[in-house]
Amino acid sequence: MAGVKFVHVYKRYQDVETIADFNLEIQDKEFLVLVGPSGCGKSTTLRMIAGLETVSQGDLLIGERKVNDVPPRNRNIAMVFQNYALYPHLSVKDNMGFSLRMQGVKAQVVEEKVKQVSETLGLDQLLHRKPKELSGGQRQRVAIGRAIVRDPEVFLFDEPLSNLDAKLRVQMRVELSKLHRRLNTTIVYVTHDQIEAMTLADRIVIMKDGFIQQVGPPLEVYQKPANAFVGQFIGSPSMNQISVEVQSEGSILQGEGVKVSLDSATSSSLKKQGTNKVLLGIRPEDIFVTTEKNACFQAKVEVIELIGNESYIYFSLENKQWVARSESISELKEGEIAHFAVKQDKLHLFSEDGSTRICE
Repeated sequence: MAGVKFVHVYKRYQDVETIADFNLEIQDKEFLVLVGPSGCGKSTTLRMIAGLETVSQGDLLIGERKVNDVPPRNRNIAMVFQNYALYPHLSVKDNMGFSLRMQGVKAQVVEEKVKQVSETLGLDQLLHRKPKELSGGQRQRVAIGRAIVRDPEVFLFDEPLSNLDAKLRVQMRVELSKLHRRLNTTIVYVTHDQIEAMTLADRIVIMKDGFIQQVGPPLEVYQKPANAFVGQFIGSPSMNQISVEVQSEGSILQGEGVKVSLDSATSSSLKKQGTNKVLLGIRPEDIFVTTEKNACFQAKVEVIELIGNESYIYFSLENKQWVARSESISELKEGEIAHFAVKQDKLHLFSEDGSTRICE
């Protein structure tokens, strides 16, 4: 097995720069997830590892070997695509063993490897079926099995669950986690779904416009987003954000219809920095309905969504839609004026332009 390393990597298409000064070290046996909105460069990054895209500038290493000019077939990687890319005329057995046969591996060895992997993935009863006879989840397992039989140094997954329904996605996330522990190998996984990223990754790389915004374990990224973009992108529902002024020597944040008192540590830190205006971020679970006395803001309840044993309460502040998440079924009614308070120790403060996190 091997890790992957990007050293000042750029990717350009004529005059358009899609990846800029990309530096990242993926550890051996790590499950790393690249996540970000469409067009952020995550799939391009994955395809550079695979050799399907060239590196315009910088160095790309798999293990200790520089692979900038190494063709895909010689990189010892395996890629699982979004659309499965199975041969429709071949059986499950033949699809899984295809790459080994092309490498001239003996038929008996191919048979043994396919048998072993099919049992691991629960495909042993489906080996003689064609792809059209399989469900979406079964086809995805075949595509994964075809990658596993090759014993690659690195597995690459390009949005492999996006074609599955919600229930199957949950099942496949669990299977992929189990598979990683069983194979004990390096996995680089691309998705636009931040729930997949949070549940699967050892570390997450959040990307935007070809740049890395933050790298870290899922919980760290969620609790301490490096900037306002990461704060909004990671978490569902998204983080609420509003521009506020720092008042009373850093003890109060005040904006249009919002007044939040700060704890002493945060207040002291803001005072030292001499910041007059910040971007305040509050996650939905850190807002709660309260009495008027200790309310930070009030707003008309626009929509209430009941989701099992919790509810989402939607309202507007400064012409932006906000949401509070309640673990109990809300007694509020749509159209009512509600008073809200926040958890002081759960506030997120960013620079006025949202580019950096301030006050840990």
